[in-house]
Amino acid sequence: MVNRTVGFRDQLLRDAAKSIHMWQIAVKQEKAIYTTMNMFNFDVTSKALIAEAWVPTRNLGDVQAALAIARVGQRAAGLAGIGGAAR
Repeated sequence: MVNRTVGFRDQLLRDAAKSIHMWQIAVKQEKAIYTTMNMFNFDVTSKALIAEAWVPTRNLGDVQAALAIARVGQRAAGLAGIGGAAR
């Protein structure tokens, strides 16, 4: 019985070891997202996170297009809209 338990544990650890790299990447990505979101300001009146960013003038159109796509996706999902006040 003990040998079966040890064998099961060993197999479980081998299976976990196969996917540890994937999990490490996922955790790093999630931490990066939360780190970035923690830099946002919270607007109490509209209950929204406000982010400010620098964008090269030549890329402003790309950013505005990405915000427009996100706005359409949020409306389709019934979520609050993205401000997208790019200046």
